[in-house]
Amino acid sequence: DISSTKLQALPSYGLESIQTLIATSSYYLKKLPSREKFTNLLDATLTYPSHCCAFRNLPTK
Repeated sequence: DISSTKLQALPSYGLESIQTLIATSSYYLKKLPSREKFTNLLDATLTYPSHCCAFRNLPTK
């Protein structure tokens, strides 16, 4: 959970183990790494609608 933090970016490596990403009220985090980096992501709660668009239509496992 990185909600309400001032993080401006996430690393581009190590994201494959994340299953849940919670980043509400993370106004400084405007750009996310490529969705292909989140290979095990099952659920995401994000601040900006543009973040959610990147994860729409992901194939389900």
